[in-house]
Amino acid sequence: MRAVATGLGWLTAGMLTVSAAYGFAAVLLADRLPQLSERVTAGGMPVRLVQSYVVFGLIGVAFVALGLSTLGVLPDPFARRPRARLVVLGALIGGFLIGRPYPLFDKLIEYAAQTGNPLYGAGVFILQSAGNLLVVAVLGGVLALVGRGGGRAWRPERVARAAGLALIALGTFLVVYWDLRVPSLFGYGWFPVMPWN
Repeated sequence: MRAVATGLGWLTAGMLTVSAAYGFAAVLLADRLPQLSERVTAGGMPVRLVQSYVVFGLIGVAFVALGLSTLGVLPDPFARRPRARLVVLGALIGGFLIGRPYPLFDKLIEYAAQTGNPLYGAGVFILQSAGNLLVVAVLGGVLALVGRGGGRAWRPERVARAAGLALIALGTFLVVYWDLRVPSLFGYGWFPVMPWN
């Protein structure tokens, strides 16, 4: 449990740093922020979705690269700095706020921008991320307890393999969904349409 708590601490540091910085910047940028824009591209795609596919595409590529380095396919830039890996992963998770195009989240940004107080914006985004982190902490705690079931600890190589595969799967999903599927809905590129759509 101590290892899980320490890992979550470093993950939190990266996530909350990005969240606070974006909340601060969102208030300063206000209407100039693409995430709050009502404009559309020539093809009819909302500008806020352009921000989403750029941000989630970059995060997806980073996740795939981290997953491949975890599996030993690519050189591991964090081989001697495991804490830095957690901070970077936290920062990437915090970056989800930068791409999130959902109406309820847009209202949160709009309200923070209307206050004109960048510190308020930073605080609101920190609280929003802290809520997400609570879910991660509970899952991490459950996995740690399950992993010790029957008095056996998880072997590090199995944990690394599972983490690497999870990062590749998540990164691939982000790239396919946000950079292929979403733009295809507006005539940019092609993506298969299921019969039930």
